[in-house]
Amino acid sequence: GEQGTGSGNTAKVSMVTPGGQVYPFLTGLPSTAPAFEPVGAQDVYFDIDGKLLVVISNDAGSDSLCGRVLFVDTTGFIPGGTPFNRNNIVSSFDIGSIFPGNNPYRITVGPDNDLFVVDASANAIARWNRSNGSLSSFTTFPPIGQSEAVPTGIVYTGSNFYVGTLTGLPVPIGAAKIYNVDLSGNKTIHQGGLTAIVDVAISPIDGAMYAIQHAEFGPPWLNNKGRLFKIQNGTVDTLLSEMPRPSGLVFNSNGDLF
Repeated sequence: GEQGTGSGNTAKVSMVTPGGQVYPFLTGLPSTAPAFEPVGAQDVYFDIDGKLLVVISNDAGSDSLCGRVLFVDTTGFIPGGTPFNRNNIVSSFDIGSIFPGNNPYRITVGPDNDLFVVDASANAIARWNRSNGSLSSFTTFPPIGQSEAVPTGIVYTGSNFYVGTLTGLPVPIGAAKIYNVDLSGNKTIHQGGLTAIVDVAISPIDGAMYAIQHAEFGPPWLNNKGRLFKIQNGTVDTLLSEMPRPSGLVFNSNGDLF
């Protein structure tokens, strides 16, 4: 997912090959810059039937696609050919129907193949029921000290979720947490003492958790404070540092981390 330039319909989704070639896949998506950086196509995830799920931030403006999860059929796409457009969106659902002022951030498939969407403004997770298409609030996150929790990254293990938090302004250093969320929505703290976490992933090799720190807020934003952490058995190891505001991570089946 690409956030765009911060104006117009400049956000898009691109396909990246194993060799690193980039081909625009879905263009003409809304983009705006409400705060620190452009927002638009916030997250992408393949559904169980192969359709591509695209999360569009509500902060991307007044466009009818904002605050929605899009279902896009990738059939017939030719890398390097004409990119798909809005006409290739099969369907969508509106997170704002249950979370006014919504800001969907990340999505994953969970139990019963339902979709679970982290909302960074509502400090909550929405559940989209696959059998009937209904939306409900799965769980909410209380404030962390004087800051909103601002849940961001989410990963499903088959028996529970892990959810990372950014924390709202003033984005205090060391206040962010990663929560363990059971299948009933109950939360416990898995790891504390973190800062501005924007994504989490589980290694398919050893089951360790990896988390991305976006930056630090001095103020101002300190862009070179991006970090990659490995978290296992209560130990937090810093694997990479001085990254310029990383925003996501994913493992392939071989355990390579992107």
